[in-house]
Amino acid sequence: MGRPLLLLIVVLFIGRITLAQLQTSKFVAQKFSADTVRDKIDKITKELSLKHPGFYRYNSRDDFNKYIDSIKSEVKDSLTELESFLN
Repeated sequence: MGRPLLLLIVVLFIGRITLAQLQTSKFVAQKFSADTVRDKIDKITKELSLKHPGFYRYNSRDDFNKYIDSIKSEVKDSLTELESFLN
């Protein structure tokens, strides 16, 4: 009884890994416009500042906004999801 159960678990696990890799490759290839990437950065920073306790504890709001503006200024062309995290 132990071997068939172990085999079933291994097969299901490998199937999930393969499916996850296929889904990941789809998102890696999709391009987002520069405006979309900048808009996402704005939305994420707004949500973080609203929901994260002590968000501006170590950096002032002005310093943080300058940093985010410098990141957004480097987005010049459309990017994939992976490229947007690497920039």
